[in-house]
Amino acid sequence: MCLMSVNSDLPEPKGTGYKIVVRMATKKLRPLFYGKRFLMRKWKRASNGTLFSNRGYESYPAGFHVYTNLQETELQLNRTVGKLVKGERAVLVEVKYSGGRAHGWQHNQRVVIAARIKPMRIIKEICQN
Repeated sequence: MCLMSVNSDLPEPKGTGYKIVVRMATKKLRPLFYGKRFLMRKWKRASNGTLFSNRGYESYPAGFHVYTNLQETELQLNRTVGKLVKGERAVLVEVKYSGGRAHGWQHNQRVVIAARIKPMRIIKEICQN
């Protein structure tokens, strides 16, 4: 998922935030849109590269999109259910991040683009009806 817009200020180099992931029928976690599975309490490193915002003229470094506000992330979690297939669950996970690369906006919410994340705990889980 690309950012809607990119901020010019740099984020904190490390911190805590939130990520929406998918728990597959096999109980393993995967990113919502694409990427390899990841494990709880294990650091995962993002690929390097440059991406462009939905506007097309703002570039930012590749990385994990980490939401910064829990309440706004919970609202986004509820909108995620329609993107699931049978047997999958949308999961809101608290993550630690390091290597903050950029700030931006995704779904009208501020996100940090981070080089590494470590999923720490599941906050909420919902399934498709």
